Parts: sequence; structure tokens; C-alpha cells
Amino acid sequence: MATTEIILPKMSLNMEEGTIVSWLAEKGTSVKRGDILLEVQTDKAVSEVEANTDGYLGEIIVHDGETVPVGTVIGMIIDQVDEKIEITNQDNQLDKPKKQINNQLQPTESIMEKRSKKESLIRISPAARKLSIANQIDLQSITASGPFGRIVLRDVYRKLEEEENQIDLSLSTLGKLSRVTGIRKAIATNLTNSTMMIPQFTISKYIQVEYIEEYRKKMNLLSSGSIKISMNDFLIKAIAQSIDNHPIFNNYYIVKEDAHYIQENTDINIGLAVATNQGLFVPVIKNVANKSLIDIAKERLEIIKKAQNGQLSMEEMNGATFTISSLGTLNVDHFTAIINPPESGIIAVGKIDDSLYLDQGQVKVKKRMNVTASFDHRLIDGADGAMFMNTLETILEENKWHLF
Repeated sequence: MATTEIILPKMSLNMEEGTIVSWLAEKGTSVKRGDILLEVQTDKAVSEVEANTDGYLGEIIVHDGETVPVGTVIGMIIDQVDEKIEITNQDNQLDKPKKQINNQLQPTESIMEKRSKKESLIRISPAARKLSIANQIDLQSITASGPFGRIVLRDVYRKLEEEENQIDLSLSTLGKLSRVTGIRKAIATNLTNSTMMIPQFTISKYIQVEYIEEYRKKMNLLSSGSIKISMNDFLIKAIAQSIDNHPIFNNYYIVKEDAHYIQENTDINIGLAVATNQGLFVPVIKNVANKSLIDIAKERLEIIKKAQNGQLSMEEMNGATFTISSLGTLNVDHFTAIINPPESGIIAVGKIDDSLYLDQGQVKVKKRMNVTASFDHRLIDGADGAMFMNTLETILEENKWHLF
């Protein structure tokens, strides 16, 4: 009997380990190459692992809730079913300190009677429905993150975690303790590592945006009604052009087993920080140098929608060489952002405001905004950062913008 190992893949550059959220295929079932076998919590999001060959799921080695390093064999695919294989449901539980998640309780008649007709119309995977019934969870209280508003297993686990957020640790405090899990834990870990491992320095500038504001209004009159050019689109394009003039900012500084490397990247990929109800995501617009403003605007709207709906793939969140974080729409003047490793830097963008200046003795008003860049000092020196910011300022303030 031929066997094929299912190995936990490296789904992002910084991923060192992953937690098995749930096996979606059952032991002994037939699978085809490309079928989704399981869900894995990585350092950025919950991702899916596909079968790499046709056959049958013969063995599950790493079960739900277990965390293992990248490259670990987590299961086996066999070319024929062994009669000794017990076909069972592998919906196990996530790591949980207090509340026991019931994965085996069969729904009783009284529980089923409580299910309303409205609930029966809710889109939900079979495994998620079974787990919610077993733990008597109201389906209407669960936030769906699957395709087309479908409730999947990770949504039910998230709801169970919310219900167990009150942990009694016998501490002399009146505050409430909530266990940190999922994307919030991934964000905390990633940014803590960034501040501890990367020596970061910042450079701040006020940039005049009179021309951009005028062009943005004119371009939005020319573009279709559904596509609106934003300040972020100009920034994404301008940063890519600045990196093209200063290629060192497109590099990664990587440390592996105490050896230090500089990785020179070819494509200029810009990340855009997007705040959602589930946490902060950074989808990536790839190969920005070869895209027009309208192309960037279309892609920006698509990835923001996916981020808000929890539908971003790992591919759409990987590969950024520089990131933009903007709080201007939230009435923030200026702030400092933390670098997302292994990128060379990140730019924090404040709101557009009126500023006074003298023109031949007369007081006039111009619009400007603050941009504050954080750079990786292992890769970038102060003078390099200053020249980059001066180039960015020149590009943003010049009168040379085109929609297509």
C-alpha cells in the first residue's frame, strides 16, 4: 500500500509553527488532489491545507488543537482503504483551559425542537452544525467567515472561546480576564517580535497635497462611479516609485540560525493595513510599479472587502516589501507604526489639514498631511531614509499624475 505524507506547509515567510484548527476530511474518506483537508491557524490567519495527491485519508497524526513546527508530518494519504481503518469524525477541540467543548454529544430531540425554521436556512458546514448543536449554541449568534456568509468550524470555535472568556484565576482584582487567541494573539506575537528584534528609527515629514487633492477630484469625475481614487492609491504608487529610485528599500533583512542575509526582491509589493472586527490584516498589492492608479484603486477596494469579510488567502497577505498604515480618516494628526517583518519599513499617514504659509508677505492656506516612516536600521541608514522621504515628497507634490 503506497502512502503520501501530509506535511504542514510554510504559509508565510515568518511562519515557524501552526495550530491545527480542524480536520475537514474524515479518516478513511476518499480525497482528490486539491481537496481541502484541514484548517490551520498561522501567524497571520486561519488557512486551508489541500491534498497533494488522490487517495484516501489514512491517518491523522496531529489532531485538532495541537501546535507543531513547519515541516511536521501531520497525516497520511493512502492509495487504498485498509479494512482496519476506523472511519470516525475527527472534529476535535482546540486548546482550552476551562470549558469542555462537546464534540461527541448527539443532538437530543429537545435540542432539535429549539432550532427555529430561520436557523435551518442558515448556511453552515455539516461539521460546524454538529459542533454548534452539541454545545447548544444559537446559530444566529455566530459570526460567519466562510464563503458566501457560510458558518464554518472555526466560527463555532471562536464563539465557544467568547463564552469562556471569564477565567477565574483567584486574583485580587475587580477586572475581567479574557484569554487571547486567534488573530489577536498572532498580531501580538508578530509585533512584539518586531519591536524586540528590529532596531527601528523614524523620519517624519509634512507633505503638501494640493495637487493630489485637485487631481483626485478630477479623476473621480472621469472614472466609473463604483471606483473612487483615494489618497492611499496615490501613496501606494508614490512609495513604489520611490522604492524604484532607492532599491535597497525593496530588500529584506533575514536572520536564520544566527546567520544574517539580505534578500533582494524583484517586484515592488505594497501592503495596506486594514482594520476589521477580527483584527488587523495587511493584504498586499503586488507589482505596483507596473500598475496605474485606476488599477491600484480597483485592487485596493477588492482586498479591503475581502479583509473585512475574512476571505483573504495567505497569498494575498504575503510578499509585501513595504507597508502603509493610515489613520487620517480617524482624525489622527500623526503617529508611528511598527514594521511588519521582514519588510524594510512602514509609513504612517495622518489626516489632511490646512496649514498657513507666507507668499510674498501674504498669508495663504495649503493642504498638507504628516507622513512618518519607520525603517529597519539593520538595512537602512539615516541618510538613506532621509533621501527616500525626500524622493517621496517630490513625487507626491509634483504635478504629474495620470489615471490610466
